[in-house]
Amino acid sequence: MSNSAISFPYPATPGNVPASATEVSPGFRREVKAVLGMIVLFFIVYLLLLAFGAALAAGCLYLGFVLFTSLSGFWGIMAGLGIISVGVLVLFFLVKFLFAVNRSDMSSSVQITEEEQPVLFAFIRKVAADTQTQFPKKIFLSADVNASVSYNSSFWSMFLPVKKNLQIGLGLVNSISISEFKAVLAHEFGHFSQRSMKLGSFVYQVNRIIYNMLYQNSGYAQVLNGLGNLHGLLAIFTHITIAIVRSIQWILQQMYGLINRQYSSLSREMEFHADAVAASVSGSEALITSLRRLEIADTAYALTIQHCARLLEQKKVTPNIYPNQKATLEDLAINYKLDMQHGLPVLTDAFLAGLKTMRVNYKDQWASHPSREDREAHLRSLNIAAENDPQTAWILFERMSYWQEQLTQKIYASADCSGTHSIVPSEFNEYLATERNLYSLPAEYNGYYDGRQPEVPAEDNMLYIPGTAAGKTAAGLFAPAYASLPKKITNLNAETALLRQMAAGEVDVKTFDFDGKKYNRAEASALADELVKEEEELRRQLKAHDLLVVRYFVEVSTAKGESLEGAYHAYFADARLAAAYLDTLNKTLSCLQPVYTGQIQSVEAADNLAFQLRTMHEPEMKRMLQAWVDKGVFTHDPAARENAEHFIAASYQYFSGTEFFNTELINLHKLCESSWQAVNQRLFASLKHILEKQTRLFSENKNAGTAAV
Repeated sequence: MSNSAISFPYPATPGNVPASATEVSPGFRREVKAVLGMIVLFFIVYLLLLAFGAALAAGCLYLGFVLFTSLSGFWGIMAGLGIISVGVLVLFFLVKFLFAVNRSDMSSSVQITEEEQPVLFAFIRKVAADTQTQFPKKIFLSADVNASVSYNSSFWSMFLPVKKNLQIGLGLVNSISISEFKAVLAHEFGHFSQRSMKLGSFVYQVNRIIYNMLYQNSGYAQVLNGLGNLHGLLAIFTHITIAIVRSIQWILQQMYGLINRQYSSLSREMEFHADAVAASVSGSEALITSLRRLEIADTAYALTIQHCARLLEQKKVTPNIYPNQKATLEDLAINYKLDMQHGLPVLTDAFLAGLKTMRVNYKDQWASHPSREDREAHLRSLNIAAENDPQTAWILFERMSYWQEQLTQKIYASADCSGTHSIVPSEFNEYLATERNLYSLPAEYNGYYDGRQPEVPAEDNMLYIPGTAAGKTAAGLFAPAYASLPKKITNLNAETALLRQMAAGEVDVKTFDFDGKKYNRAEASALADELVKEEEELRRQLKAHDLLVVRYFVEVSTAKGESLEGAYHAYFADARLAAAYLDTLNKTLSCLQPVYTGQIQSVEAADNLAFQLRTMHEPEMKRMLQAWVDKGVFTHDPAARENAEHFIAASYQYFSGTEFFNTELINLHKLCESSWQAVNQRLFASLKHILEKQTRLFSENKNAGTAAV
């Protein structure tokens, strides 16, 4: 199919794009020189190691033949073979990467042809032409939110031309417009659009060489083990070989760190360059919106997979997950109050800013991509305008449903689908609506209870204190200053953990910013200590506010003759029992940890563990589980209730003679998970019922007073 004969939807390419927009930057040239310096250094070091290996092999061969001729009999032969094996195996270790091929895993993808997808191929051919890139060797469809260019790489691909394969994720196609799809493809092709960009592929191969010698040694280790197992004398020479190889690996590890650290900076510059190429083809705005949509599209896809897994437990499967992903995307837009345009959510600056909560900001020296914010700033500085086509990218595909169903089957490939029946999109939408209604809380609480439940008061009999509600309103109690407390605590916890990692050297940084101020890594530990104190104070405030909220609504509802005090007493009683039950479950699972990690070494240890389970943990778990059964926790799940009652009545032994009873251990573990899920759902449902009853008090008491914030 020639370009002149193409007739398909293709957004107009920007005209009069400045040549400077896609030229490599001075920063890129500096990074290229630095990386080239590291590569030259690597090859010098490698050639020295290779010379050492060749000299060692020659010396070992000579010495081996000397032993063959000077020492007669079995011991002479074994000693000669051992010496020769040291030299040969060390040299082989240094050159084995020449024969290694890193193949892209396409097992979860399906290949498509131009005969099957003429419009899509014409579209891709035009993008390749606009970016001055070769058309892909093969094109594959995958299930996820992704677009990538890959190839089977080896040592020789540094010097020989290699045609790339293009992989397109249908989860991506399902979430972007045709202009955005063009921008994403142009970005991927942009990595290979100029000769200077091929350095990235070259450096990648150098990294693969070092990685192969450092980590891909399972076959090599088997050869060494096999040789050592032949005879005790050969085992000695095997240990000598291992010692030499480990010394070589230590040198290579230093080179690997140097090259990767330098390459990470170059990689960021390459991303900016590929963005510039994409903008020159599709305009800046199309790539900006695609970057934004990718974030929520990936979330929607992951949630859809989770929903499908839950439905599979109910013996329900969907033959096509992509209408479901679309429904989940729309559900997220509803939850986050995002506008929809042309069937896709609009991710505003305010929404994205709300997602940024971490005050710790550092330039990770190992990061290969700039942040989305940095990429957007760069694209806006280019300011390349282009016509936007908001149509869905699906218009490029022939037999859309067929390919969607093919990739859906790939998702279910490893699942047990026996005895299942298919559901239609409307049934999935009903399930989604049920889940939303089940787990969503009234908007009046401004997210105060999202992902958490109120603190259980120490004195349950002190819920009704007259005068608590004076001067306060229901809405005021959930003003932003209060509603944001849980999120601040969560963020502080994450910031503290990151600072601890920096202080311990687990995150390789020299300096970092915190709340706009620069710090050295040595200051991370002291700053983390300050945040711990801040978190403790906020937790104290949250606990006090939780109790204030409860007392307010108990007093106001009591005054209206519809007291919530009893409901709160029942809820807190369940919460205390749940806390005790969770502690029991954790102790039970902790007791089983040595079994899961393979730490049990003797029959006596296994007997003792089984004895602890039977006499200490199981009786307490059964007692509390029976209490939850009596409370009706499993009313809506007869199968879970049956499993719980079976366990309560059973007499598990866990271990006998020389082996554990795996079925009993698996059943116990599953019961711990399923019963806690049922208990947690019971608590959430009870809290939601109380919160929904309280919502009418927001409007009825809006003029009762004002809350001090």
